[in-house]
Amino acid sequence: MGVALALCAMPGTLRAQTFRIEAGYLQPVRRSNTISPQHLNGIRVGGTVDFDIPKVSFLSIHTGLLYSFTFGKDSQKYNFSSASDSIRINNRQGHFLDIPVHVVASYTLFKNKVKVFAFAGPNFNIGLYQQQNVETTITDGGGMQWLDGLGYYVGQRNLYPDRLRRFNFQLEAGGGLEWWKLQVKGGYSFGINNISKLGISRERQGGWYVTAAYTL
Repeated sequence: MGVALALCAMPGTLRAQTFRIEAGYLQPVRRSNTISPQHLNGIRVGGTVDFDIPKVSFLSIHTGLLYSFTFGKDSQKYNFSSASDSIRINNRQGHFLDIPVHVVASYTLFKNKVKVFAFAGPNFNIGLYQQQNVETTITDGGGMQWLDGLGYYVGQRNLYPDRLRRFNFQLEAGGGLEWWKLQVKGGYSFGINNISKLGISRERQGGWYVTAAYTL
């Protein structure tokens, strides 16, 4: 966020040129060294702004503020006392804010009617609220203790602030097309830092997304 504010504070160097509203679909994945990947689906909405870089017409800086709502459920089997041992995670929901800071390279085609572009740079993903409801068929005491050690307590709970860190630093890359006032793009977020607060677990969250934007 500090980078985005710094860009806004340099009007002599960068000029806000293009403002957009944006909405789309995303599929975050939380990967861990202790359990199988956890997939979510979600929607993303927000506003963005592009800053022109003087004397470099094909490059710009893209930033903004986006809100994401995610949802999903999982079922995982564990062989503690019987083949039917499993946990089910229902009603998983997440609320996030994203602040991208991307360098965008663009090229215009067809007599300035269509623009193709590629982007790359960091994204600051901030977790607001993430709940999950855990049900389990595990009855073995050792299995339940192992499950608790991974932070999967039976019942409903918010994973912040005890289970997960709110700050998720990501690196993103992608590309898209722009025509008239409409823009369509897709990208992938690579989770960099460990968001787990548990000593035995390392977790990173990233995933892909597709969005459409309209220039104001």
